[in-house]
Amino acid sequence: FRKSLEPNVEKLRGPVLNEIAQRFVSHWGLNFTTKDVSSLWFLCKQEASLLNTTSQACALFNSYEVGLLEWADDIELFIVKGYGNSLNYRMGVPLLEDVIQSMEEAIKASEDGLAPGSYEKARLRIAHAETLLPFSCLIGLFLDGPEFEQILQERPLSLPPRPPQKRTWHGSVIVPFAGNNMLVLQRCPANDNSSSEYFVQVLHNEHPIRVAGCGNTDFCPFEVFKERIAGPHLKHDYDVLCSAER
Repeated sequence: FRKSLEPNVEKLRGPVLNEIAQRFVSHWGLNFTTKDVSSLWFLCKQEASLLNTTSQACALFNSYEVGLLEWADDIELFIVKGYGNSLNYRMGVPLLEDVIQSMEEAIKASEDGLAPGSYEKARLRIAHAETLLPFSCLIGLFLDGPEFEQILQERPLSLPPRPPQKRTWHGSVIVPFAGNNMLVLQRCPANDNSSSEYFVQVLHNEHPIRVAGCGNTDFCPFEVFKERIAGPHLKHDYDVLCSAER
């Protein structure tokens, strides 16, 4: 499946690498190829991420070139692992089922008056970016309201715009090293404005994030989260999704 998406990625990345290779040839007077540019960009990212160093490989690129290359990386993430195809993120359906089940069990334990410590307080899952990114898309992070409606209808989203236009889709923000999502079930006293007592709070990389599918609020009533955000995805069967011809 991923192989089938690569030509679409290359159509967008190729011109960027070609443009920067030509700029390098003009500026440095050396015969740089697109492969050279790609390798130097990879080295730049590793040095910046792991060593906090931008004075070596990264110094070869100006701010315009960095912006273009970041966008090219973001496009690849979007098409191959993100909102570019609904199958990308619906692979995370079993994880979402597990989240809903664990929260329902916690609510039942609380309603039954079980003593603290007698039921599960947290469920931890360790995975790579290839799991974290689809799950973030599954619950509609980094979207506005109309875009959220589009993914519920399995309609493709527009690609992130090329610089200098602004975009919300940044791979370095969505899946950095040690990236994580937390879905926290909160119990709050019901008031006149809400009949719900249980709320879901989503944190991305330890920071609260507003959920487009819940009116861009920080706290989403559990039943709303279950029905509006999880429900449309949970109608899909994982085995059927993975066996379908694409």
